[in-house]
Amino acid sequence: FNQWYGDSNKVRFVSVGGKDKVKSTYDSFLKNPRAKSLRCMFFCVDIDWDFLHGKKMPDTNFFMANSFCLNNNVFYHNDMECFLLNTVAIKKVLASYDYNMEDNALEDLLVKMESASRAIGKYRAADEVVRRKFGLYSSVLNGLNELSYFDCSNFSIDEVRLQSDMPQWSNYAEHVDDLIEEANALDQANPTPWALTHGHDVTSMLSEYLKCTHGVTGLHRDKLEKELRLSCELADFHSTPMYKKLSLESLC
Repeated sequence: FNQWYGDSNKVRFVSVGGKDKVKSTYDSFLKNPRAKSLRCMFFCVDIDWDFLHGKKMPDTNFFMANSFCLNNNVFYHNDMECFLLNTVAIKKVLASYDYNMEDNALEDLLVKMESASRAIGKYRAADEVVRRKFGLYSSVLNGLNELSYFDCSNFSIDEVRLQSDMPQWSNYAEHVDDLIEEANALDQANPTPWALTHGHDVTSMLSEYLKCTHGVTGLHRDKLEKELRLSCELADFHSTPMYKKLSLESLC
């Protein structure tokens, strides 16, 4: 945001380090008795799977999501990374690594990225559902390293091996079948592309893919995400619910 608004005296963007800290900052903001009348601050978060898990934002007048219209529950993307992967930013980043984008190569790669990230994301999303359903103290999944099951030659996930390995690290091996069942149910119920994608999974796999297939060195997820952010064009940001709310174009 600062690449476009860094010199503005009308708006300032402050990173506080994650959704939980954004919400705690909002709680502090509300302690000012004049806070709601001032309308001087917005709190921006990634929506992730909050609505899929039945979680609501504290106050849609003050909260905004870059790729989700909170007031109308209109889905765009779960997080900033998924948004960027669906803008011209990904084309610019891939071009910088001499990726051949002829003959619909980019479109084919995006389909593979969505499919691979869905194969991981559905389990991450199902984990919270199963934990609450059975009143479990901690995660069933107990972490998942997406690269352990990633085939960089064809950008895919070995889901059969993933499922067979789950009981070995799960906190609740007896609930692994419940997790798999819930993950598949979420997959069926949410066919919209990218609906089950966790953006960091995609950028992690994409950086590994570029190292494996294009010999790119020194590339890691954080670097790739920074390149995507800096490659974003203002016109794409103008299409988001966040911008529309900032500019008072809509109630998103």
